[in-house]
Amino acid sequence: MTELMRRLDPGQYTVHVVSLSGRGVLRSRIESSVASITEFRLRSLKSPSTAGQMVRFARWCRARRIRVVLACDFYANVFALPGAALAGVPVRLGSRRDVFMPERTPAQQLLQRVAYQLAHRVVANSSACPTGAS
Repeated sequence: MTELMRRLDPGQYTVHVVSLSGRGVLRSRIESSVASITEFRLRSLKSPSTAGQMVRFARWCRARRIRVVLACDFYANVFALPGAALAGVPVRLGSRRDVFMPERTPAQQLLQRVAYQLAHRVVANSSACPTGAS
């Protein structure tokens, strides 16, 4: 994901990054390559504030006329895909990179499958990786 952001032609694409935690070891690698980094902090997916953050994200997408949202992990899929759908983002892409995650509860797995239903496509890192969208 970091390399994709760094290599996109800024003359053709304006890349905005959304952070759910405000921290991360890769942040310094992308700061100079993107138009903005905006935080929508999540305490927990179970927190009542998550719905408010999702609505705020949808407004943010509409205000910037975001045309493509690419979610790159479990939390991004569950947060960004519904928020982007709420905003009417024309292209919503989820990703499946965690084939074997025994720590994911059945509820989390279901939540991600539901989020995938709001994606136009789900990108997987191998042909053996099921999308869970069927």
